[in-house]
Formats: sequence, C-alpha cells, structure tokens
Amino acid sequence: MELIYRNDHQERSGDAEGLHRYICESTKPVEVPYVYHYTSLDALFNGMLLEQPVNGMQICLWASSVLCVNDTQEVRIAFDFVRDHIVKIEDANDDVSMMTEMLADYYVTSFSLLRDSLLMWHRYAKNATGISICFDVNVLRQSAKDSLMKCVYLTPEVLDKIRSYIKDSKPVSCTFGQFALVCFVLLFGLSKSKDRDKVVGRISAFLDFLMSLKNRDYIDENEVRLFVVEQNTNAKSRVREQKDIMEYVERFFPKEAVVEIMVGPNNLDKEKTALFIKRYLDRIGMSHVKVTTSGVHYRG
Repeated sequence: MELIYRNDHQERSGDAEGLHRYICESTKPVEVPYVYHYTSLDALFNGMLLEQPVNGMQICLWASSVLCVNDTQEVRIAFDFVRDHIVKIEDANDDVSMMTEMLADYYVTSFSLLRDSLLMWHRYAKNATGISICFDVNVLRQSAKDSLMKCVYLTPEVLDKIRSYIKDSKPVSCTFGQFALVCFVLLFGLSKSKDRDKVVGRISAFLDFLMSLKNRDYIDENEVRLFVVEQNTNAKSRVREQKDIMEYVERFFPKEAVVEIMVGPNNLDKEKTALFIKRYLDRIGMSHVKVTTSGVHYRG
C-alpha cells in the first residue's frame, strides 16, 4: 500500500474534529503548581544538585531512554494500540528492531502528582529510604524546551472513546515501518479539510498522545513526564544497580525549580538525614528549599 498525501485520497467516515479535541485535552499542559520526583539519596548528592552551577543552572535531571524504563511494555504500548485498534500490520517480522530504532532518541524524566505516597516511596525511593523532591511546574516549563505532560493510561474508557471517533473507519493496511504515515492517513482520511498544515499539526498532536500512553497497571502512580527528544550522540551511559545499562541525557534547571525535599519514611534516622540535607543546601546557595520528613507510617 502506498501511503502518500493526495488531494484525491478517499475520505473515511469518522469524527476528526472530535478525535483531535480529545487528543489535545488528554495531552494538554500540566495544570498543577507542583510535581514530585522520587529517587535515592545517592542521586541527590551525585548528579542532581550541582555545587557549581552550569550556565546559571544548579539542578541536573537525567532523562532516561524509554528503552530503559521499568514498565516492560512501555516501548511498544503505543504501537500495539495502533495495531490492535486502528491499522492492520502486514509485516511484523522486524517489530522489535524497528521499534528500537524509532525510539532511540526518546527520553523521559518521570514525576508524580503524589507528594507523600507509600506506593511511590516503595517503588522509586530505595524502599522508602530515599527522598521525594518537589518541583515548581512553572519553572520547569519556562526552563525546558521539552514537553511536560500527564500520562494517558490505556483504560477501557480511553479505548472506547478512541473507537467512538473512528468507529465507521476501515483499518488501514500497512507495514510496521509505515507507522507514522498511518497516523497521517488516519487523520487526513477522517478530516474534510484539505489544509495540509492543519492535518500535519494534528499528526503531531496524535503522536504526542501515543507517546504519553501507559499501561493501566500503573494508573495509581499519577505520572507526569518530561518528554525529551535528543540525538543519542549527546547521551551518556551508566550501569544501573549492577544489573543493566541505562542510557540518559541531562537537562539543567535553575535552583528555583526545587521547592521542597522530603525524606522517606523508612530512612533509619529521618530527622538527622533532613538536618544534613538542609545544611548542604544552605552551603550551596539553596537555602530557600524546605526540608521535611514523610508522614507515612512504614517499616520496611
């Protein structure tokens, strides 16, 4: 099948305007004042807080390759979604290698909307011995060229909503390598508009939507992603917990991005740890940051 933009392309029935509105609503900018990043004490002192600012920036966040995240389905959930509900893949023999190549330049830093969550402490802060860092959303957004958006969890309700906009459409048949062009044909076919720029803008929004999709098993995490597109020639690598290799890129932010640091509930001496974090912050010019301890009752 030849997938190209043509003025005589056969129109497909469906609600392109409704689909586009739903996609934009789902991926609209985060409208909360703060987001929270759970991590280890080691990460805080060995890479995140810079004693010497870089171009005035004192906070360094690592955006990990989407191929290195905890959710084993993360790298293919969007492709599976399109394959199962929108297109018919003709040749899936090279799914894994093709998908890996397509996602090689995509990186994410994960935050949560949850300030003091036992679930998040246990999963992402060294069994609750680490910290939760509160970030100012406005500062993140002003300082980053990257997208900051909430995850869209692939629940039955989301699936039903998407199907409702394309319910009268026939699946497009294509090869796996034509995935992005399928999105173009989908929205162009549903749209009565012949405005190429308008349709291309919709494709961009649709691809953002696909990349924000996440397995519904993780819905309790309330994840917000800083989504980075970066050539992997700028990436760095490290061994993660002596288990595997993680690839990441660095993003720098002003010290005002950090509002609060909370010490986890399973830390052996929360009060002492909080004291020494505060003393360190004062020494490196970040005395504005509040240091607190978790109110969760937990014994690991």
